[in-house]
Amino acid sequence: MWLPFELVRARWKHNDVVKAFRERIRICREQHKCFDEAQQLPLC
Repeated sequence: MWLPFELVRARWKHNDVVKAFRERIRICREQHKCFDEAQQLPLC
């Protein structure tokens, strides 16, 4: 069963946002910031 393309595109966008968030957390950890500090950063 095929999903409507709008749902597929929304999932791709969601996955991109999650990847960007995880990348930002990784960078903050490399800079020795705690997870709470990293979460407070704005997601642009």
